[in-house]
Amino acid sequence: MNHQRPNHAIVRFFKNVFLLGIYKRQADYEKARKLVIVNTISLYAIIVLLIVGGIGYYRGNTVLGLLDLSAALLLVFCIIRLRRSENHLPPIYIGISVMTGLYLYLFFSGGSGGTGFLWYYTYPLFTLYVMGKRDGSIASLILMLPSFIYLMLIWDDPNPFYSQDFTIRFIPSLLCVLIFSYLFETTRLKTQHQLKTKHNELESTIAQLRRKEAELNKTQDGLEAQVEVRTRELRQSNDDLKTEIEQRKRSVAQQKKLEAQLLQAKKMQAIGTLAGGVAHDLNNILSGITSYPELMLMQLPEQSSLRKPLETVQASGQKAVAIVQDLLTLSRREAAVFQTVDLNQVVCDYLKSPELKAMLSHHKGVTIDIVTDSAPNYISGSAVHLSKTIMNLVTNAAEAMPDGGTISIALNAVSVPIDSPEPEGLAPGIYVKLTVSDSGKGIAAEVIDRIYEPFFTTKKMGLSGTGLGMAVVWGTVEDHNGHINVRSHPQRGTIFELWFPAEFSGTADQSTVPVEVPEGDNETILVVDDIPEQREIAAAMLGRLNYQVRKVSSGEEAVNYLQEHNVDLVLLDMTMDPGINGLETYRRILQFKPRQRVVIASGFSGTDLVHDVLQMGAQCYLKKPYSFEALSNAVRKALQQ
Repeated sequence: MNHQRPNHAIVRFFKNVFLLGIYKRQADYEKARKLVIVNTISLYAIIVLLIVGGIGYYRGNTVLGLLDLSAALLLVFCIIRLRRSENHLPPIYIGISVMTGLYLYLFFSGGSGGTGFLWYYTYPLFTLYVMGKRDGSIASLILMLPSFIYLMLIWDDPNPFYSQDFTIRFIPSLLCVLIFSYLFETTRLKTQHQLKTKHNELESTIAQLRRKEAELNKTQDGLEAQVEVRTRELRQSNDDLKTEIEQRKRSVAQQKKLEAQLLQAKKMQAIGTLAGGVAHDLNNILSGITSYPELMLMQLPEQSSLRKPLETVQASGQKAVAIVQDLLTLSRREAAVFQTVDLNQVVCDYLKSPELKAMLSHHKGVTIDIVTDSAPNYISGSAVHLSKTIMNLVTNAAEAMPDGGTISIALNAVSVPIDSPEPEGLAPGIYVKLTVSDSGKGIAAEVIDRIYEPFFTTKKMGLSGTGLGMAVVWGTVEDHNGHINVRSHPQRGTIFELWFPAEFSGTADQSTVPVEVPEGDNETILVVDDIPEQREIAAAMLGRLNYQVRKVSSGEEAVNYLQEHNVDLVLLDMTMDPGINGLETYRRILQFKPRQRVVIASGFSGTDLVHDVLQMGAQCYLKKPYSFEALSNAVRKALQQ
């Protein structure tokens, strides 16, 4: 230990003298580099100027000696200022100015033995390295131009201080040094920028992986705890059932059924946990996909060739929003909104979809045969979710036939009488039955009971399956109060039967005709959202609606802004990170503006936070991602209250 202390003291001394420890304090490494360079060069220059100034003064060159000593004192002031403020710009410009004056004096006076010009070759290297390529080039030209003009003026003198041969060699060589210094600094900056970009990308990837790992660990711990609790409950139930000898067979069968339902519920809960973890980010991303095309379509003429691609992008975004809502429904964090739909039309629309064409292009030899009733088959449900279900079943059928084959889709209305043995557990009534069958290799008996488990798949994960397709099918059928049945035989194919309660209360909802949305009267609206893209989307849409828009990125900024300004309405995001959320932001606003109008924007309408804010007096709730019409109606409704 005693032998290491001197080394540590020496290290600390050099860190303090040359500011080597600044890299641990400064996040901006380019600024840290300049601080260390300016500090080091200034220390060296102070020492050199004190030595040469003292020598010059001692030898009788009073002017040059005093100039050197004055420059050293000025650099001492600069280095003190640099260490206190860590602002490198003033010392750089003062130091370069001193350096420029000394070099000009040496050049015009000749220096020691007429060699003053030699210092010029170091000037571009110093200035471009510490000032950057632009300011360094300007400083170099400020030094060079007077010198070059002076050389041109004495060109024809009979006894010049610098000969013509010197001028011919000096000017091009000095320009070459300047060009080399400029190219060197340009290359260094470009390389530094590339390294910084790669470093930021790597840090972002590592942070994402850590967040995902934490989420997976949390999900795994929760599932293990639930499995342990439920296992204890099932063991107790099994012990009780053993005492009931006369009902043993029936009780065992019922127990197996309950276990299967419980297992399926756990798998759906896993989907819900994953969906809830990413729903907020997905909704913010989808806002741009659904909102910007709507704004662009308003500005395009009807005959523009860009309308159809933009409408396709908008429709795809809306489908993605619906799928996110479907996952939230499975997690019981969002209630699905059903309409009366014609299942015949849903099937026909899917058969015309680009998704089916792309799938068939990868499965040569697969054909589709469809048989449906001529009359509409109405059910209450979500067309997008039903289309996704059909797509999953058809895709699985095609992948089960690698050598080609036929996928049959049948749709018909059936009546299930009382005490009907098939399908088991289905209440009597009128149903729309959807059948998807194939002639493929079938499902093995040992895995058929697991096909609805989340993340279970017999395919290669990431290539042809994710293990979520059949879980979504099962969840969709459950949400539609339906029933699903599967039959499969090795090398003879698989049949899926989906039963949905028929709807007789009306006809299917047709696509709505665009209506004129209400515009504002130049009212001022404050948009509060932590996502920059979401703020820009809201601002663009509100600006289009004739509102004055102000934007802030956090609840704290919103509170500070409203303490000094008045706005007609606040469009407030519920989930903001970091900082306070929408509930706390509204609570603080009400303390000094109890009548402030607020519209809540969130991806989760069923959360307690949204409910609490509405109870506190917020005018209305706006579901993310929102459309142009929904935003306009919500804002106008809030302003009229």
